[in-house]
Amino acid sequence: MINKDIYVFELKRNFKSWLIWLISLGAMSVLFMLLFLVVDKINIDYDEVLSGMGITGIFGLSMKYTIGYFGTEVLLLIQLAGAIYAAGLAIKLLAGEEKDRTAEFLLTNPILRKKIWNSKLLTLVTFIFSLVIALAVINFACVFLTDFSASVSNTLSDYAGFFFSFFTTFLMMLFIGCCCYLLSAVFNRRGGFGIAIGVVLAAYIINIVYSIAAGAISDAVLKDIFRIVQYLSPFSFSEAMVSIGYIGHQKIISANEFWLTMIGVIVWIVISFAALFFGQRIYNKKDIL
Repeated sequence: MINKDIYVFELKRNFKSWLIWLISLGAMSVLFMLLFLVVDKINIDYDEVLSGMGITGIFGLSMKYTIGYFGTEVLLLIQLAGAIYAAGLAIKLLAGEEKDRTAEFLLTNPILRKKIWNSKLLTLVTFIFSLVIALAVINFACVFLTDFSASVSNTLSDYAGFFFSFFTTFLMMLFIGCCCYLLSAVFNRRGGFGIAIGVVLAAYIINIVYSIAAGAISDAVLKDIFRIVQYLSPFSFSEAMVSIGYIGHQKIISANEFWLTMIGVIVWIVISFAALFFGQRIYNKKDIL
């Protein structure tokens, strides 16, 4: 149950920002994938170089084929920037009304707050979905065209992992957006983009801390107990080593590890629904005037 006028208005108001993010991330993706043509022609084994730097312990994918290179060099940047965009938009949708002094006018109209909440939430989902789809198309074209010059060709399973990585990226951005939508209902005129960046960096750092700590823990039972930290970040199930690294031809994680990591999706579905539920209750009772 939404208000069509509010939904269309929010689409028009936020389209320019969405387009800027798309052009920026799309251009970055094309530039990095073009660099693959240079990397592939240089007679250097970058897998050994990265292994010596300890980087393959984090990413694990080979850079000899385009989707492995994409997962190592491009996907993480897309996810970080995309998460910041989703978080910033989510906070702007409600808190931005108060910052721009338009909340009073909006709420004096005979429109249920529930419809306002749902309309802006649908706007958030629409922009996140369309951004991910557009970036998936751009990057698919890049990895497909550069595949002809690669020393190792992509397989069908690599492409399956590629598209699955964008599906998990969409879920990650959506979950972060839902949590920040709750914050948008809580905070008033302050916070804004700084809060969005803080939420994204916190989630990313938690995932990095888990990856490093889990690699240092040798006891299997203790490692399983420590896994609860992994579920605190939606970046855990969206990273390339999980999607491309399990579905693609270069399997760097086991089936057991893959499915244990995917439990994080269920955890974050629950967290997101809880955030939306409590966020709507707060917004309905909030005294803005």
